[in-house]
This record gives sequence, C-alpha cells and structure tokens, in this order.
Amino acid sequence: MIFHGNPVDRRWRRAAINASVFGLLFFMVLAWGPIDTGMRTAEAATRNLWIYKGFQPSSFWDGGIEILQANFGGFRPQYHNERTAFKVSNDLYYEVVEKSREIRAAWDKVSTGGKPEPGYFLLHKHKGWDWSTLDSVPVLLVHGAMQTGQDWIHTYGSGYWGFSSFLYYYYNKKVFAVTFSHPHGDNYNQAAELAAAIDRVKYLTGADKVDVISWSKGSIPARLYLSNVATWDGRGSFVPLYGNEVRKYASVAGPNLGIDFNFRHPYNNYQLVTLDPASQGANGPLAWTDVNRTLATSSDIGAGDIGNLTIYSACYPGQHQIAYPHTEYSVDDPSILDIPEQDGKFLGILQDKYFGGYTINTADRLKLRHINFYGGDYTASADGYSPQYFFTSGGIAAAQAIDGSLIDRMRYKKVLSDQTYIVYGTSQNSLPGIFPEKDGPSDAVLFENSAANSDWVDNLTGIRSIYANHIEILSGMAFSGYNGDDYRPFAYFYSWWEPLYVIAQMLYY
Repeated sequence: MIFHGNPVDRRWRRAAINASVFGLLFFMVLAWGPIDTGMRTAEAATRNLWIYKGFQPSSFWDGGIEILQANFGGFRPQYHNERTAFKVSNDLYYEVVEKSREIRAAWDKVSTGGKPEPGYFLLHKHKGWDWSTLDSVPVLLVHGAMQTGQDWIHTYGSGYWGFSSFLYYYYNKKVFAVTFSHPHGDNYNQAAELAAAIDRVKYLTGADKVDVISWSKGSIPARLYLSNVATWDGRGSFVPLYGNEVRKYASVAGPNLGIDFNFRHPYNNYQLVTLDPASQGANGPLAWTDVNRTLATSSDIGAGDIGNLTIYSACYPGQHQIAYPHTEYSVDDPSILDIPEQDGKFLGILQDKYFGGYTINTADRLKLRHINFYGGDYTASADGYSPQYFFTSGGIAAAQAIDGSLIDRMRYKKVLSDQTYIVYGTSQNSLPGIFPEKDGPSDAVLFENSAANSDWVDNLTGIRSIYANHIEILSGMAFSGYNGDDYRPFAYFYSWWEPLYVIAQMLYY
C-alpha cells in the first residue's frame, strides 16, 4: 500500500493547488463551452460508444466531471418525475448540497430540469487518474439507486474519505466513478451507459482492462453487461457486447436475487407520501397506487394522481425490473406487527390519527402487510369507529409483470470478468429515515440470501460478509458518525473505515 504524504499537511497544499487548478479549468470551460454535440471525438472510433459533450469542474473530484453520451441507438424509454430529477438537495449538510449542485450543473448543459435522456452519463475522475506512477489498472465505481457518483467520495455528507479516496491514497489506484442518467433507471440502459464509461476509462488511461466495483442496484447493470446480455435477452440487444475488459468485478450489497422491501413494509410507503418531495430520500418508488389524501401530506400529492410516483410507472423502470418476492420470509406473521420499529409503528399512526388511539381490529391488523405485498385496498376499523380507507397496493406480482422478471432471466447468466467477488452486509442496525428489515437476516435493506447469491458466477474468487448495514458498507463509517476533518489518518477512526478496508484487502492484498 502507498500513502501519498502526510494527510494533515497535504490538506493545506491541496487547497492552494485546487484554487489555481479550479481557476484554470473554469477559464477553459468558459473559453470552450460545451463541445459541439455533433462532434465525434477520434478516440471514440474504436467502439463507437460515446460522444464528448462537455466538462464540469468539481470541488470534490480533483480531475473534474466529464459529461458524455453513448453514441448508439436502442435505448429503452424511461422518464423522470419531479422527484427523480437531479436537483439541488435541501439537506442540512453543506457538502451534500454542494455535491448535488455540481451534478445539476453538469446535467443542465445537456438537459432541461435535471432530466437527462437515457444514454447520457457523467464520469468523475479522482486526483491522480492520469499519473503514470499509479497502478496501471484503473477502478470504476458504480453507484446504486437514488445515488450518484458523488456518493463514492465523502459519503452522505460525512467528513470521512469515501471509497474513491481510500483506493487512491492507500492502494495506489486510478479511480473513476459513473453517474447514470436516472437514479432508478432501466437496467439495460444503465448497462449500456456502463459499457461506454468503461470504454472511456480505458481510453483515458491507456489500460486494456479495468476493475469494476458496484454497490446495491448498480450490481444489476454491471452483471447485465458482464454476462453479455445482448446475446440472451432481446430487451438488451442494443447493449454493446462485452469486450473482455474487466479484470476484477465486485458486487457490494447487490440485490442479486432481487428485492421486495417496499412491498413488505407499509411504513416505508407512508414515509414516501409524507416526505418533502425535495428531500433526498423522497425519490424512492411507492408500492401503493392510491392513498387516502388525509394520510398523505407531501406537497406534490394533494388531490392529484400519484401514478408517476409508483413503482409501476415508467419513472421507476429499474425498480420494477428487480422486484422479487422473498416468500421464504412470511409477510403474514402476526408477531411482526408488534415490533415497534416494524409495521406496528404504522398501525400506531393510523390508530392515533383516525381511531382515537383505540386498537385496530385484529383482522385488519393481520391483513395490513398481506395487502401491501400481494395487492388490494386496505381498509381498517376499530371498536366504535367506521371503517377507513388508507391505501391501495398494486402488489409485487403486478410490478414483475410489467417487463417480466429480470431477476429470473438473469439469475443463472454467468459474468465473464476475470475475477469475481461478492461482499454483503449482515447488520440489521437502524438506518435514518427507515426501519431495518428484520423479517430475515439482512443488511437492514437487502436479505442476505439476495446480496450473497452467487448463481451468476462460475468461479467465485472470493465472498465476504461484513458486519455493516446497507449504507455503512458503502460509506466505510458508522452511519451516525461524523467528523469534519476528512484528512485525518484512517487509524484515528478504525471502526468507521473497516468495511472499506475489508473490501479493498479482498481485492488487492
């Protein structure tokens, strides 16, 4: 492992250097403007995959952010609603706001309202990406749903280094990250965008191969491309053929056997209809197709149609594609309803708001999660009160039926990377804004038997569990922890970066 100087001293040097470099880059962008959208760069000729669109200076990625477009047809329809559009966050953390501002500024060069068309993507370049002294095999990081490439650096507004800086400072890596055109995008579209990103990284570095590390939903498009989806699924016929260019691939907390989280828990849907639409957590998909408007308080729901907020809409294609019922864990277990941080909390809200605190009838309590999972109208009553309608769920089978079950189609399709790794979390600790998945062993979001599934690998190089929840495994920190000085040596907070260390050691030791 190589450590590039003293991190505390380097912080001040870096600030001075960044100021001058930022000024130079800003001048260059003003002078050039976005490159003509019809101009094909010569380096794209080998695979005809991308057109260079422009450049965005970055306060977080020293190499800046490239705005690119994959140059081939066939992309599948996907649409943005106002929640999935890339917007400036209203988060309390200044850093989260600024990172979202950079993304929006980049997308504004090629789209309106932060709603880029499929085929566009951003490429984030970490300091040192063009240094000949670093490892010749670059690393490309692939984000999950609701995220961007910015989340690989100073994750979720924490002051800690993200995985990108960890790989650079301690493992001598040239690091890149991709931002897809949609936070819940069609997985075939994202597979094609990833192919173009890999091609671009190869050109920039001169490397024959790259390493790819994907987190959460990002594992699905990565697996599609690496398994040559164009050869076995007509829906992905436009995705370029795999070019044998991935040396190591790691799926980190990936939904390899799908997910049923929002179908399983009504409370998650309740949160989505009560959140500020501008908040980061609000852009997730609803399993509900309708809701009692006195229950929903989000400003964009009101008396209007909630159709484009649901998982069944074209605004969430990547989500209904990976819906998968884990019926090995019952949704009809009555004991679950009495766990305060589970759906008993939602029942308590209904009881307090509509039934004067009186307990909802037992039969109505028991059908709450069943209807949320399998579909139907949910009404409930308590002694002395008339029945009240609360929500309608389309059910998980309806979500699967939209495009067929992608999980079933790809389950046994083998990836062709030279080496393949799986990393999954085993901690059910709580996460801010949601309650953890406790119906079975999980990382608080994904069941372990999904994240650890290896049916798609012929020769698994390594598999490792980490005692971390779904977010900690990406961020390398205790999710409740925070330290504003991101240049302290890692040894000062060992327990926070342990997940990153375990992942990196498995791949690179």
